[in-house]
Amino acid sequence: MWKFEGRTTSEIHHIGNLPRRGGERSTPISGYQPLRGLDKEEVRPTLDVLARDGAQRMLISALEEEVGEFLGRARYEHSAGRRRGYRNGTGKPRKIAVGCGTLEVRAPRVRDTEEPFRSQLLP
Repeated sequence: MWKFEGRTTSEIHHIGNLPRRGGERSTPISGYQPLRGLDKEEVRPTLDVLARDGAQRMLISALEEEVGEFLGRARYEHSAGRRRGYRNGTGKPRKIAVGCGTLEVRAPRVRDTEEPFRSQLLP
């Protein structure tokens, strides 16, 4: 869970308890109030971290999808007939500059293929 100056992200978003089992809320929606005393300088770093984390997850997911398309099967899926290579961990960490900052990703590696795997997403 992310914390910023002792507050969790859920505390920044609302005051009150989360829904209980069955969907009923311990605090009615009308009882939710925005936190007082938060200004843009306090919230901005938290939003930046969340944006970078989301961008990194999307990039990793897209890289895994790209490898699955290259191999012709999803991760942990067996192919019928002759195998066309296999996943072999990840490469060295690479830094990628994006709009929300710099991300560090490790591109998936592929072995035993006729042509080498080259990602179209990474430079």
